[in-house]
Amino acid sequence: MEFLKINNKEVMIEVLHHSIDYLIGNLEDQQSIRICHKFGFQNPDDFLHATRTISKYFGNSSESAISHMARFSSPELTGLLATVIAARHPELMDYLKRYECSNDHPLIESFFWDLRLILGDNFSRNTRQATTFVLYCRQTNTKHNKLVFEMNKKQICKFITVLNQALGTKKDTDK
Repeated sequence: MEFLKINNKEVMIEVLHHSIDYLIGNLEDQQSIRICHKFGFQNPDDFLHATRTISKYFGNSSESAISHMARFSSPELTGLLATVIAARHPELMDYLKRYECSNDHPLIESFFWDLRLILGDNFSRNTRQATTFVLYCRQTNTKHNKLVFEMNKKQICKFITVLNQALGTKKDTDK
C-alpha cells in the first residue's frame, strides 16, 4: 500500500469504499477518473491504479489476502480496513457469491419483454399475439450473452407455472 499517501482518515475510508463500489460494479473507470481530484490525486491514472489494486484485494475471498494487505500497511490503515470490511460485508459477500456462481453458470442481469400483435392480411383474419423475451446474461466478468425467445399465451402460462414451482409459490396461471 506504498502508493497510497493519504493522511486523512475520512478520505482513506472513502477511497476504500470507492474501491468496493468499483469491485461490485457500481462505478466504472470514467466515473473513477472524474472524482480522483476529490481524493487528492493529481493523476487520474494513479487513482485508477490504486482503486483497481485495492479492489483486487477485496475481491479475493480469502482472509489471507486481507491479512496480506494489512501486513504491508500501518496499524491505523489496518483498523480502517477492518471497519470498511465490516460496514460493507453484506455487499462483498453478495458479490463474491455471484462471482463464484458466474464461473459455473450464466447469471441473468436484466431482462426485456415486448408484446406484439401480429396481423394477417385482409382476406384471412390470421392474427396472433407473440411475446418476445430477451434475457441479458453474464458468464464471467467479461463475457455477456443475450438470450432471445418468443412465446405465445399458452407457452407463457406454462413458463410462469414452472417459475412459480421453482420459487415454491402456488399460483394457477392456466386461464
